[in-house]
Amino acid sequence: MDEFFKLKGQTGEFVDSQAFFAVLNDPTRTTIQDSQYSPDELVSTAFPRLWRIRDKTFLNFSFAKTEIKELEFQNCTFEGCLFMGTIFSNCRFTECHFINCNVHRFELRNVYVNPRAFSKCIPSKNYANIGVHLFQELLRNSRMQAQPDYADVAQFSFRRWQRYLNWDELKEFPLHRRPTKTLAVLGAWMFEFFLGSGVRLRNLACTTISLLVALSLVHWELRESLGLTSDGAKVQTIIDAFYFTSVTLTTLGYGDITPTTEVGRIVLGFESLLGFVLLATLASTIFRKFSS
Repeated sequence: MDEFFKLKGQTGEFVDSQAFFAVLNDPTRTTIQDSQYSPDELVSTAFPRLWRIRDKTFLNFSFAKTEIKELEFQNCTFEGCLFMGTIFSNCRFTECHFINCNVHRFELRNVYVNPRAFSKCIPSKNYANIGVHLFQELLRNSRMQAQPDYADVAQFSFRRWQRYLNWDELKEFPLHRRPTKTLAVLGAWMFEFFLGSGVRLRNLACTTISLLVALSLVHWELRESLGLTSDGAKVQTIIDAFYFTSVTLTTLGYGDITPTTEVGRIVLGFESLLGFVLLATLASTIFRKFSS
């Protein structure tokens, strides 16, 4: 069996919740490791209040096939843990981290959790199917909890792991279909890297600024070939090139600087289309951020 699907070494066992809570209440036990929780449920004994578990590290621990209810984890770390088939109901996670944990087919029901807590959860791209399920579940939970910022984080990671999964599946495709699938995966990578998958404003802003600067330099260096003129004279300064690039990418087209060669018109026509796509994506992303 894959090491990712089982605990390492010799492990102990908690056969009832009382013994487990007794360990949690021990202030000298900051690390709980090499054990598994066997009962089907782990429920707060302080119901209807959440039982608070604070500053604990769970190392090589299994909660597999357990429904965990009404618990609040604060500043806790889960490393090398198993959550296969685990169900979290009405739980909260604050400043927690999941590292190299198996969350195969786990479920979240009314859970407050930042998807960034799972950024180091999946140790390898070889487990892309688990990563897809993880962030799909986090995305669904965030939307159900009306947490749009968390939903954007989950959606970005979901699309990344979906790309990993598509790349793995590429090996099983017939040879005549691989070029099309490869282009689709490459397109997904470009959409993620340059446009932030339509949800990460930082990527999109960096791409827009970089493109603006790069094209300004190109227009300045190739001003003769592009036939850029201003009131009948060639563009004389880099400021003119920057101004022209801004007007082109935003599709404003004032007309005071225009290309006079066929090459320039063709190139700048494509740049206008590119600017339209960037502007539309930027507007959509900003709208999503502030309308939600």
